[in-house]
Amino acid sequence: MKKITKVMQTIILIVISCFLLADSGSVILAAENKQSTTQQPSRSFTVKAIIPDNQINKQLTYYDLQTKPNQKQTLKLLVTNLGTKKLKVTVRINNAYTSQNGVISYDKPYVKLYQAQQPALSDLVIGTRYKKLTLAPQHSQIVKFTYRAPKKQFKGIMLGGITASAGVGTSDNKNLTIQNRIRYVTGVVLHSDASPVKPHLTLGPRIGAQSRSMQPGLGFELQNAQPVNISQMQLHVRVASNKHHVPVRKINNAQMAPNSTWDAFVPYKNLAAGSYVLHLQVKAKGGLEQEFTRKFTITKDQQNQLNKNQHSRNWPIVTWIVLIIVLGVILVIGYLLWVYMQGRKRH
Repeated sequence: MKKITKVMQTIILIVISCFLLADSGSVILAAENKQSTTQQPSRSFTVKAIIPDNQINKQLTYYDLQTKPNQKQTLKLLVTNLGTKKLKVTVRINNAYTSQNGVISYDKPYVKLYQAQQPALSDLVIGTRYKKLTLAPQHSQIVKFTYRAPKKQFKGIMLGGITASAGVGTSDNKNLTIQNRIRYVTGVVLHSDASPVKPHLTLGPRIGAQSRSMQPGLGFELQNAQPVNISQMQLHVRVASNKHHVPVRKINNAQMAPNSTWDAFVPYKNLAAGSYVLHLQVKAKGGLEQEFTRKFTITKDQQNQLNKNQHSRNWPIVTWIVLIIVLGVILVIGYLLWVYMQGRKRH
């Protein structure tokens, strides 16, 4: 009996060791990824806006321009290769939009404005909006984009950005290769009519349960139809239900681009099928305060889909646990069979 107990202890130690090995392997991989991304790139570059005379705020390092009707102007951006190797840089001028994370971004080449009463910045550009440079080491080049302002004055602002990006080499770590890129964005803000524009939001029709990055939660759309950006947004999200308790969620320091929509998302682990009421309170810089109330329903099919996505997210961990349990069971059964066969031989 003591011999059996000793062997069982050995089996348990083997199973625990397998579990720790599986767990430590994932931790080591995460640490290696983090370390490799912090390595100094082999190439580097920088950009600098050449500020024109019609700059409103001379202290800003991006374009903040007062325009006149039908004015033609060329924006100049100085791009400098700081490295010791030849560097290829792509430069593009894009419209601003609101990303899913609630941040004003400029990386999409084709962005349609939401309910705009005036042209987009991309519509004003004369010629190509996309340029490629090849810079020798320690050399600079001026990139130019020419635009023509609308024939009539416009209210609010036109917002966009000049994005410059380049590959600066790779980082190799065992079997992992990471492509390193540097990206700079120089904002472009065009002003015309100085009359103030009051920000105003609307809650879009799309609201309900959804999954983002394999995480279940609630999605809803905020719409900014005004030609003005909204910053320092604070969202207070409360979901009411007669059958289920749903905790309050908050989103802080969000922002929205002019004439854009935001597909906002708040995570909830357990959104069961049923009827709900969304109570949304929004506050932002400049005194914006709005409240929205909207009924919505989560169907059984939507709940099942959320659960399926959640299970897919946890699949690797579950797989390791199942494999370890199966291995332990096989070892125990194998040992018991061995003890049984040894007993038969002695008799």
